[in-house]
Amino acid sequence: MTAYAFTVVVMSVPLTFATRRLPRRRLLTGVLALFVVATSLGAAAPSYGFLLGSRMAIALAHAVYWSVVARTAAGLVQPSLRGRALGIVYAGASLASVAGLPAATWLGQHTSWRVATLAAAALGLVALAVVAALLPGDGVVEIPSDVGRHADGRRYALLLVALALAVTGLFATLTYVSPFLTSVAGFPQRDVGPILFVEGAAGVLGVWLASRHVTRRPGAVLVGGVVLVACAMLALAAAGHVRPAVVPLLAVYGAGFSALVVGGQNRLLDVAPGNPDVASAGYSATFNVGIGGGALAGGLLLPAAGVRSTPLVGGLLALSALTVLVAEPALLSRGSRARHARA
Repeated sequence: MTAYAFTVVVMSVPLTFATRRLPRRRLLTGVLALFVVATSLGAAAPSYGFLLGSRMAIALAHAVYWSVVARTAAGLVQPSLRGRALGIVYAGASLASVAGLPAATWLGQHTSWRVATLAAAALGLVALAVVAALLPGDGVVEIPSDVGRHADGRRYALLLVALALAVTGLFATLTYVSPFLTSVAGFPQRDVGPILFVEGAAGVLGVWLASRHVTRRPGAVLVGGVVLVACAMLALAAAGHVRPAVVPLLAVYGAGFSALVVGGQNRLLDVAPGNPDVASAGYSATFNVGIGGGALAGGLLLPAAGVRSTPLVGGLLALSALTVLVAEPALLSRGSRARHARA
């Protein structure tokens, strides 16, 4: 998992830059074909090294796919429907975690991990066929006219800083949510799965709500998502031992996380400097840095301060992200004044 995340972080930008001129349908079908082949080979892996190699190939597909899919979806619709398009994309990601991950785990437990891996390859083949059949021809998916309308490298950089802080905090909590639920909240192990299902279902609802409002109120959706996750994590740190409070707070966490993702991607397309796919690659790489950084931060906290400290630190990091977002106008104004003074 560490090598996978590292590969995505390192390769997202260079691979997306190298493939930026390829037609979207050809690129996405090629990426999905790589996923299917590498996953199938992984299912038949004769050794750990072979399996690791197949995972690295999948990581390369991941690096490109999540760098181009949002802009591709936005290019299929009118600018006024961009939020809905992004919502559909991320609803798929949310549903995968709600239904796909538990289903794959169940299948692996009742058969073997090889069968579960082959099932993932089969689903990838279905996705490949659907994209090949339904995505418009190579010259149809263009960059939407509203993408990059407020292009600004400084705004883009601040967005990435806020994203890194928020996602690091989110995954400092999420990575260790199971031991938190059992040791702090006192839930039996059998209840962890259903509780996480509730959190995931709230995430799907959050995607739907965010996609309906992100076009008209983009800033409110992004800031609101960060506020929700910050409040949920800080409340978990304070009241994690109160069982009736834990599940609703995790639901708020899930909904806020989804709003943050949809709002962040929408913001990215608005301020992306240069090629939007390459800018999206930077966004994807930053997201994965947050995932790995959150897991690392939580792992360092466990022996020093216990699992209850993970949502506390996560909430404080989310508040730091909120500070960056709220302070953006002042930071940009100060930077402009400094440049004028030097001139």
